[in-house]
Amino acid sequence: MISNVILLADDSASYVVGGLSQLERLLCNLDAWSAKNDGSTPDGPHVTVLWQSQALLDRRPILTAGRSLRLRVEHAVNGASSIPLPSAEYQSGKTLLMRTNVVLAKNTLDKALLDNEPGIPLVITDEWPVREQISTKGRVWEALAGRLPARRSGATEGTAEFPGVVDRPTDVPHVERALFRSLGK
Repeated sequence: MISNVILLADDSASYVVGGLSQLERLLCNLDAWSAKNDGSTPDGPHVTVLWQSQALLDRRPILTAGRSLRLRVEHAVNGASSIPLPSAEYQSGKTLLMRTNVVLAKNTLDKALLDNEPGIPLVITDEWPVREQISTKGRVWEALAGRLPARRSGATEGTAEFPGVVDRPTDVPHVERALFRSLGK
């Protein structure tokens, strides 16, 4: 069972796709997935948002007014001496690693996690990234991003579960259309 999630946040965290910032979209997907799967911990997985820079953290998007999540979310900055370790109860489980540029349709994280092809840039690991914290002298973001699989060709066109990836603001309209098509209405 996944007990930890590390979201690698860059500029894409604040891109608005379908009315939600990417950070909010991913947190909502994680929250719904956690509630549905009745995780191994009562509060769902421990979520760490690792920001690429302090400037990005300073202007991070806020959740829509009135939205509450059951998840415990911590924020850390690349270059800090370390990223916060989850408590002992969370350290024994698997860790899901993904970037904030991944656009997932609502309630499709399960399907993305079961995707055996390395087309969706996320990875599940059995270890908390202690090695990267020590060996990279705090530059953990880049080391963790290097662990993610490459997108399969055509991944920018997306599927119903995985409408695409927003690497730059010009990707938003295309991915947004794919997201709306995936809703089936």
